[in-house]
Amino acid sequence: MAKKMATSKRTVYKYFPSKIDLIDATIDFVFSQLGTTGASAEHIKNIDQLSRVLKTPLSFNIGLLLHYSFDFKRLYPAQWAKIVRLLTQMENQILKLLYKFAHRPLTYVDKEVLTIMLTKSIEQIFVQSFTADDPNYYQSAMQSMYEIIIYGVA
Repeated sequence: MAKKMATSKRTVYKYFPSKIDLIDATIDFVFSQLGTTGASAEHIKNIDQLSRVLKTPLSFNIGLLLHYSFDFKRLYPAQWAKIVRLLTQMENQILKLLYKFAHRPLTYVDKEVLTIMLTKSIEQIFVQSFTADDPNYYQSAMQSMYEIIIYGVA
């Protein structure tokens, strides 16, 4: 990382006392960036806004993270748990918005099925992203999934 930033390791460790601190700061930064794409529930007033937010390309490559996730999970279990927790929070927020903007009132069963579809689809996209040759697979697959779900709900 220091090499990519054209600086020394010593400079990096001046700001981050350990690799764990650096990873935690990176996770916090990535998820704060996801929040500033407009994805927070209070800023989204209709299904069109939600659709635009979900289609917005990210400025970082989550697919690349997923490609290395087996090692990451093994080497940094606490940070991996943090990522999973934050992704689950985002998923729950998106589900609430989908429930809110559905073209008809959703029954308990509708919500359960939508939750299962979203959860299982995201899990499968994660698994595919581990082995995908295309580093943009994750982003493309997630956008496709959200378009399909929004089309069915709106």
